[in-house]
Amino acid sequence: MSVSNRTRLILELLLRSGREMTAAELAAGLQVSSRTVHRELAAVDDLLAGQAVSLVKKSGSGIALQGDPAALKRLGDIVSGSEAADFSPDERQVYLLCLLLREREPVKQFALAHELKVTVQTIGSDLEELAEWVERFGVQLIRRRGYGVELSGGEAELRETIRQLIRLRLDDAELIASRGEPPSHPLDRMLFELAGRADMADVESALWGLEGRWAGSLNEQIYTDLLIRLSISLHRVRQGRTVADAPGPYQPPPQDRQASERAAAEAAQLAEHLASRPGVAIGPAETAYVAELLQDAHGKDLALLPGDDLGLADAVRRLIRSVQTSTGVDYDEDRSLREGLFEHLKQAVQRLGEGQRIRNPLLEQIRRDYGVLFAAVREAASLALPHLEVPDEEVGFLVMHFGASHERLKQLQRDVRAILVCTSGIGSSKLLQMRIRKELPQIEIADRVSWYEAARLDEDTYDLIISTIDLPIDARHYIKVSPLLTQGGSRPAAGVRSRGAVGGLSKRPCGRERPVRRMLRQTPSPGCSA
Repeated sequence: MSVSNRTRLILELLLRSGREMTAAELAAGLQVSSRTVHRELAAVDDLLAGQAVSLVKKSGSGIALQGDPAALKRLGDIVSGSEAADFSPDERQVYLLCLLLREREPVKQFALAHELKVTVQTIGSDLEELAEWVERFGVQLIRRRGYGVELSGGEAELRETIRQLIRLRLDDAELIASRGEPPSHPLDRMLFELAGRADMADVESALWGLEGRWAGSLNEQIYTDLLIRLSISLHRVRQGRTVADAPGPYQPPPQDRQASERAAAEAAQLAEHLASRPGVAIGPAETAYVAELLQDAHGKDLALLPGDDLGLADAVRRLIRSVQTSTGVDYDEDRSLREGLFEHLKQAVQRLGEGQRIRNPLLEQIRRDYGVLFAAVREAASLALPHLEVPDEEVGFLVMHFGASHERLKQLQRDVRAILVCTSGIGSSKLLQMRIRKELPQIEIADRVSWYEAARLDEDTYDLIISTIDLPIDARHYIKVSPLLTQGGSRPAAGVRSRGAVGGLSKRPCGRERPVRRMLRQTPSPGCSA
């Protein structure tokens, strides 16, 4: 019986413990996330279907194997005898694609069969299934007798194929939050290599060095996707696999030209930063590819607003940032403001374009009560909508949106200043900060520091330290959490010093995911939401 490495390890842990174990405990034993454990439990269920042993999952209690002693012993014999089976059929197909994506030259089918310890006929069957899957991303799987097997396609398409493979097997957070130790499973190690995990710190350093530091305000999912795509690109560049020159300069639509120019300038900064690394040479075509990734991230973030007018969404963003600069109020905290301004301006722009005027009976009172804010919004409207003359009546309505937002923000004022210590890298630290921000809005992350700095901070500068490692300080002054905020991964120290009530740090458990082979068949084509 073929048993994958992770399934075998889960069964070994459960058999050895003889008790209920939480997903967090299993995740710690496997050095993966709780979400990965939940996904692998589906394979455990499939394996146990023909056995007299069942997998019992009790909410709030844990996971255990249930069966009579004889059945449990038979299962233990099966597990111990399966150690040589490193890959399930699903894992074998993903590993096969990884090998082809890594190689520069065609590979003989018998060589693939030898490495994966299967027959040539099995490899041929796998390749037939994989050929259909890679075509979705503009890549061809070429097989010729006497020539071998290889993947053929543009470099951008090959990188997209790598990105999709990573999504099939790994959680993005699991990849970014890795502390540097190699994963236990050879397939995961291969994916870490293709993802450019070793280059991720360089990419983040360059990304956060961009003017405006806009990456810090991106939606978490968009940020992690951009980071992984850039890391894949840098890893491929180090291997000498670069994007070919385009046949001609890309001419974006007029409404996208400003965003395109901004992305091109940011890509040039990134290229300059990364080119200082050994073995990295980034030419014009590669810089243009990076610009497309940056512009795509900008566009996806703006698309989170209602409607499909990205030009107007960009105007809303410029309006908020301009008022924010003038007043010092962090309006980015209030998503309701963005949505309200978008809906209001969608109608206002149409009115102004048609020459219609509106009456604002509260205009004088708004000017009197919100004089400073009115002046800031007046100036910001001129900058955000330079092609329109925005009358004071419209400005008054916009001020009402900002005034209401200011009141909401005061109600949500954070009262716990926290210092974050995370040794897993900038990406892990940023993800942890984002999740704390979502789950516990009363906590303000005042700074991210090293454990060395945390041990020497003046206690008056913070209320709480949140750390992913044990610290050489009084245990009452910090709380230890998992880098992924996995359930059961936090350990509040006794008597944690804090002015506000801080709840438990955990993320909602994820549902079961489909087996890899079915996912290969059902992976959406580019352009669809993954």
